[in-house]
Amino acid sequence: ALLTPYIGAGFTSSRGRLGHGTAERTDNATRAIAYAGLRLNLLLPKIVVEVEKGEIVQGAVRIGFGL
Repeated sequence: ALLTPYIGAGFTSSRGRLGHGTAERTDNATRAIAYAGLRLNLLLPKIVVEVEKGEIVQGAVRIGFGL
């Protein structure tokens, strides 16, 4: 078993457009994010637990299989 902690930070950017012509609306946003997690490699299954902080705090648990 191998346990790997990780941490990072960055930015997300999005652009949106709705409609066209004189009724067109646009929106642009750039937001900072930070995240941290643990990856556990157990030969076949890989388990990741991660927490991300942007405008809200959210968590995720992922399980993958592979060599």
